[in-house]
Amino acid sequence: MEIMATPPILNDGSTLPPSISSTFASVSRWSVLVRELKAAEISLDLSTALEQILRLVQSVGEEYAAGVFILDESARVVHGSITDMFDRSLYAGRGGLAETMRSPAPYILSDLPAKPRPPVPGEAAPPQPRAQIVVPFHLTGQGRGAIVVRSTQPKAFSAADGDALARFAHAVSSRIENALLRRKMLQVGDEEVERDLVMAQEIMSRLIPRKPPVIPRFDVASA
Repeated sequence: MEIMATPPILNDGSTLPPSISSTFASVSRWSVLVRELKAAEISLDLSTALEQILRLVQSVGEEYAAGVFILDESARVVHGSITDMFDRSLYAGRGGLAETMRSPAPYILSDLPAKPRPPVPGEAAPPQPRAQIVVPFHLTGQGRGAIVVRSTQPKAFSAADGDALARFAHAVSSRIENALLRRKMLQVGDEEVERDLVMAQEIMSRLIPRKPPVIPRFDVASA
């Protein structure tokens, strides 16, 4: 899970002192996500933005199941995007999504119990996730989110992975906030248009007489 980096060798053939070379001891594979995010053009459409963020996570390792979830507590709506192998019903252990979305911790590592599924005739049993990392992040207002990554290998995630994913979650939160703000603005605009249409209909109904006017020696029909 960790990529071991070799400390640089100086011109005289020696290596850096331990106090400095220790920073090269382990580098999480997820550290590239912040750099990839800076180069990406994240959509202002919320659904598309979540799918793009999920693809960034998958670009690090397609063998992982992952999901990105947003909880809009003011509207009581959950938005999300998941990979094909992500099991929505599996929020076992200390990394349960409902709990960790509100957690102040930067990340939570969990061991998932093996739960064999009943075999489906003609299909191979899918590998079961054995490790999970949940990275909660806070949005302005009453919004919260979480990035969930799962592996079929036990003990697959380290503290370095948690730190790297937490930095990515913090960086990506502003992109998600922009998409949420745009969605709310569109919703407000739709509601205003609907109110204007209702008001126009009421005004028109008052202008059109329900009964034809009575004019001597003329027959007038109402619309």
